[in-house]
Amino acid sequence: MAAYPWRPLGPKDLDQLRRLVSKALEEWEQRWFGRETLVVSEGTYLPDSAATPNRGQDPHAALGLRIDEASARALCRTALNTDTSPAHELARQVVEVLRAAISADLEAMLRQHLGGKTPPPPGLPGIVQFRLCLPGGDASIELELGVRQALQLLSATQPPAELPPATPIREVLGGLPVSIEARLGTAVLTLGELKNLEAGDLIRLDTHLEQPADLRLLAGKRKVEFGTAHIKQSNGAFSLEIDSLSSRS
Repeated sequence: MAAYPWRPLGPKDLDQLRRLVSKALEEWEQRWFGRETLVVSEGTYLPDSAATPNRGQDPHAALGLRIDEASARALCRTALNTDTSPAHELARQVVEVLRAAISADLEAMLRQHLGGKTPPPPGLPGIVQFRLCLPGGDASIELELGVRQALQLLSATQPPAELPPATPIREVLGGLPVSIEARLGTAVLTLGELKNLEAGDLIRLDTHLEQPADLRLLAGKRKVEFGTAHIKQSNGAFSLEIDSLSSRS
């Protein structure tokens, strides 16, 4: 079973993905420009799209990026804080190296943050497209995410399910059922007397009628005495009237 089953992406999903793309750009923008530079467009969800030029021949690639020459040069001019291209040949060569470095670093940064550690398995068509634009329209970079990769990113950013408030431990313990017994007394019989017992015989206990019974808490195989009580009658049933309690927790 797939870890991230397919589902259609809605407006909230696209907005969350756009924020993830913007977040992934932050380090790259600070490194090359020292400020936020690219504007990420609203995402476009194409559920039936498969392979596109941005992702080569693999319709299920995690991420695709297309930076045309004009956009790459615009990024380079922005990094150099200039509106013109250098006239000197050596300067132009330096700019070309810088342009390639900026583009390669952008792709590496996006793949690091959005591409996942392992390629997603095939089976889910569809893509999400974004445009990364410089103010003024000088650069327009196309970014594509495969649907499975988009679902993985969304799943990783989902907040944990809100748990109900924890019940205080005293309330939890207060609801646990416990068993108690009232010890009326004991008697010692011989085996012969026990053998000859018949209905109607009386067995004398070692307690008096007015003597309170011992209250015991049944804790597994143990019996813990915690008080005394007198036997009473209430609504046709035996009841216990507490005389004393040795401990209460």
